[in-house]
Amino acid sequence: MLRRVLIAMLCVFALAACNKPDSKPDAETVERTLLISAEDLVAVQNNSLAMGAVITGTVQAARDLRRQFFLLGTALREAEASQRWRKKESRQ
Repeated sequence: MLRRVLIAMLCVFALAACNKPDSKPDAETVERTLLISAEDLVAVQNNSLAMGAVITGTVQAARDLRRQFFLLGTALREAEASQRWRKKESRQ
């Protein structure tokens, strides 16, 4: 019984010693004051009624562009194949 009381008192004294305030605050813990002037502040407002990307034009333009790139790619492939064939023929 006495042993439990001594252990309890030791725990109470140990916890009480942990909560003592420091006599001098460290340089790291001292709060620094930040001064803000009117020139440092900017008011931001969002007055737009719609959000997201603005879509203009038609889908037809994108389809035409896709066709043009397809035809260009086909023409390039044919030109490369023709050049390879010509090189092959010139070697023989």
